[in-house]
Amino acid sequence: MRTVFEEYSCLYEIERSKFYGFIFHLDKEEDFKSKLKAIQKLKPKGTHYCYAYVLENKQKSNDDGEPGGTAGMPILETIKNNDLVNVAIVVVRFFGGIKLGAGGLVRAYSHAANMCCKEAKVEEVLELPVCELAFDYNLINLVDKELKDYRVLSKDFGESVIYKVALEDEMILKNLINICNGKIQIKNLGSQRFIGR
Repeated sequence: MRTVFEEYSCLYEIERSKFYGFIFHLDKEEDFKSKLKAIQKLKPKGTHYCYAYVLENKQKSNDDGEPGGTAGMPILETIKNNDLVNVAIVVVRFFGGIKLGAGGLVRAYSHAANMCCKEAKVEEVLELPVCELAFDYNLINLVDKELKDYRVLSKDFGESVIYKVALEDEMILKNLINICNGKIQIKNLGSQRFIGR
């Protein structure tokens, strides 16, 4: 899964029409309206405010008065083609007096949306299983060596040592059991999302 966390904007001009694109992170559908209003306030003289967004469980597009399927759908396809989720793109058109035709509109809105995707800092979001590992102090060096390439989220040094670890490869658990001669307790804590590799 890939997403953006910072807002980016771009400008594409063709045949005297200006297409201002805005890409931003979106966690909930309810948040979209306020963001759209902010863009409308920023660009109050726009002719059309076309958009699309993709959430994990929903997607939507809107042509805002442009001929059906020439604006919102190309923006939506651009988001999907870039493998993005929890992302919205709004493209504001300022009409320049020359009609672009249906094909020209599709290309213009696609191009503006694509520029946004290329400008934005795209982050990989990984859903990884998280485990709690409990073991004796004499095993710390062995466990640390085995986990050097993994995400150790926390270390607690009490009666025994307890690590909270995110694992991209669950084979590591079998390795840990082997190198610790079975003297390690593993508790599954479910999964958690992480940004980047």
